[in-house]
Amino acid sequence: MHGQPGRGHLYLRGGPGAPNRTLALRRDMALRRLLDDSEGWAALSRTFPDWNQRLRFSAKWNDAQPVTRTQFRVLNLVGDSQNIRMLLERSPEAPRATLETLRPFLLAGLIELG
Repeated sequence: MHGQPGRGHLYLRGGPGAPNRTLALRRDMALRRLLDDSEGWAALSRTFPDWNQRLRFSAKWNDAQPVTRTQFRVLNLVGDSQNIRMLLERSPEAPRATLETLRPFLLAGLIELG
């Protein structure tokens, strides 16, 4: 709009546009999150390479093993599930969270693939 300043008219000057930096920062954050997420899945895929395998408690397992409530809910599915895929379907937690819960028990030899 053109007009004279101070006469009730809006006067806009052309200038530099809004910086694109804000959008790039948001996009960079999203890409970083996706990258971190894919790296986390890669580690879990190496630990649990075949979801058709069954998980079972090993001879090292002890019923006195201290666990959190979330760990208890996930571990409770180990004996009842035919394979990892079914365990993930039945778990109240998200698949990645379920595998992350099981991973330390597998690495410690308390549960095993078989």
